[in-house]
Amino acid sequence: MKDQIKEHIVEITQEQVEKWFRGNNLELTPEQRVQYKGIIGYVAVRFNTDLIGTGKLTEQGAILSFLPKERRIRN
Repeated sequence: MKDQIKEHIVEITQEQVEKWFRGNNLELTPEQRVQYKGIIGYVAVRFNTDLIGTGKLTEQGAILSFLPKERRIRN
């Protein structure tokens, strides 16, 4: 599937990956906000070359997590 998705891909950092798999929404860094400024709406979330999920990118620069509870890391 990752070969079919060509647009609306947001690359995240290692620290953001850890938050993502705990089910938290992500705040983009200032650099990421500049890089993904034109994208609003549903996005694919990628770390390195791996597609790790989908979310919704808001105008405020946050990605709302759509990660199912079954895939989340518990404390």
